[in-house]
Amino acid sequence: MKNQRTLRIEWLALLTALCWGSGSFFGKRAMKIGYLSPLVGILLRTTLSLILFLFLLLIFGKKLGANLRKEVSNAWRTSKWGLFQIIIFEGILAGGIGMFLYYLAISGGELSLVMPLAFLSPFWGTLLALLFKDERPTYQRISGLLLTFIGILIISSRVLSFQEIFTWRIEYVALLTGICWGIGSFFGKRGMKKASITPFVGITLRTATSSIILLVTIFSFGPSLLDSHLLTELHWILTNKLEQFFLILLFEGILAGFLGMLLYYIAIKKGELSLVMPLAFTSPFWGTFLSLVWGIEIFTIQRLVGMFFILTGIIFTTAPALTQLVRMENSFKLVTPILRKNSTKKE
Repeated sequence: MKNQRTLRIEWLALLTALCWGSGSFFGKRAMKIGYLSPLVGILLRTTLSLILFLFLLLIFGKKLGANLRKEVSNAWRTSKWGLFQIIIFEGILAGGIGMFLYYLAISGGELSLVMPLAFLSPFWGTLLALLFKDERPTYQRISGLLLTFIGILIISSRVLSFQEIFTWRIEYVALLTGICWGIGSFFGKRGMKKASITPFVGITLRTATSSIILLVTIFSFGPSLLDSHLLTELHWILTNKLEQFFLILLFEGILAGFLGMLLYYIAIKKGELSLVMPLAFTSPFWGTFLSLVWGIEIFTIQRLVGMFFILTGIIFTTAPALTQLVRMENSFKLVTPILRKNSTKKE
């Protein structure tokens, strides 16, 4: 049962990667065509996601064993620090700051360059898990993680001069995104565990906090510092590029922000961070794949080799659980004829 549960968690993590990769690809296209600023783009995604999470808890909360009010109230009494970890590290750092930095990066850079750097966050999450001794990653997981990182670095690497390294680049924004996400995922998992909060309530808290932070930012500093005008941008896209508005809502709001984040929270709650994060954050593979298939970016040997390493890393990471499942199925096939014979004799 434990092996089957681990395998299901791996599939959840891979589905998360597919949702995030697709969402990033279509979200970038929609923002570019619809002339939306990164802050308005991420606010649309977060707001729709929050509405869907609240709807999920309201309609299916009892069936899912999740209750927003009771869980938050219980967490406040038993583990305020656990609750604060979700709000501060996941809501503010990862969901607010991290997602804004990510949207800023994909709006100004190539998806196949920005995504691999931003999704280096498993390194930071796994590093924290090792430092805090929360987990003991196996040899297979570490090897798979390294192979995935090599692929990501190959895709995103570019020869820079000494002067370029010390000048502001969009790639550094992507790296900061990865740090925010890695730290947020680590402390978010710890917070849910300490406060006994279900993934459904945890992701709702994260999204609600992010929405508040983004709303405060856009009305306080949006027009003056970030060149973001919420009402003006929304009016323009609704009257001129309505289809792009729905693309953001569909792919970023529903697919990536709601479904992807929900799957991710279920996975990190039930699985080990050093297993889930490397699989979930292989999103650059899907983002790059869509960019190449769509003809937005060209195939190069460098990108193909990088994608090969990422796939190899995924296979290496999931191989132990897959092998165990095959053994279980083979054992079941051997035992089944014996059980049938015994049942026949009894009859």
